[in-house]
Amino acid sequence: MAQNDITLYQHNGMTLARYEMSEMERNIIYLMMAQIRKEDGWDKLYYVHIKDIEMLTGRVPHGKEYKAATMKLITRGFTTKINSDLFQASFISSARYLTNQGLIEIGIDPRVRPLYVEFKEHFTMFKLAAALSLQSIYAKRIYELLCMNRNINGGAFEAGVTELKLRFNIIDDTGKDPYPDWTNFKKRVLDTAQREINEKSDITFQYLPVYGLKYGKGRKPVSSVKFTIAQAGNSPLKPLPALDETRSALFGRLVNDFKLRKDQAQKVLTSCMVKEITKKLYDIQLLVNDSKVSNIGSYTAKSFGVHE
Repeated sequence: MAQNDITLYQHNGMTLARYEMSEMERNIIYLMMAQIRKEDGWDKLYYVHIKDIEMLTGRVPHGKEYKAATMKLITRGFTTKINSDLFQASFISSARYLTNQGLIEIGIDPRVRPLYVEFKEHFTMFKLAAALSLQSIYAKRIYELLCMNRNINGGAFEAGVTELKLRFNIIDDTGKDPYPDWTNFKKRVLDTAQREINEKSDITFQYLPVYGLKYGKGRKPVSSVKFTIAQAGNSPLKPLPALDETRSALFGRLVNDFKLRKDQAQKVLTSCMVKEITKKLYDIQLLVNDSKVSNIGSYTAKSFGVHE
């Protein structure tokens, strides 16, 4: 399956949550989301390889940026509504850098994990390749918001300017707003997002200002924005490596599903070709399904020659 076919899911409460986040932080979250499954245990850990981020985004940040990003994700909270309840949490609960392996081991609070899987209703679907291709954090957030509304009312919806600023944390807790006038907000946030989304993603959008009431003289203020969404005629998304062939996913499978130690999994990744690993794991899984293998960890380690 090509990377541009990978669909991410998140609860609408997460799409509409109020939080601040950098491009790097969001990309780490996207690659983590791509690995989450409904059946995952409460204590399952996820692995994001730094090389995958660089390969999939085409950008090579300084090493310190990754550690700063994960620390922010642990300490950076979000606030949203789940049903009628106010829910507050952090995006991840822990991050561990595996020495000399270029891997980030990520833990998630079990109450947060369900927000990253498909629901029967009230969930947002969007393409991983498109989300990763967008560099502006506002473009990423608006892309998610557009995807949430793309199949409702013919892809047209309206959102208040203040509502958007609060959701994207443009207006901070002190009430400070760096883009108090419509012209700056339009230029710095909406126009930037529109240019990126229309050029790089699987959808396009247009928007119009909706003017509110003003008593007395002067120009009417823009109170809200009306968005109109359309499917991109020729999707610009470029085929990227299959998700199952990324170091992140393979390392996670070796540790979580095939019960190798982390040092054993790293040896497998460095000594074997990706296709060889994938084929052997498939064969091992068939044996397990037929009850021909009782100790999957031991058998996998012997199969790859890392059982010492």
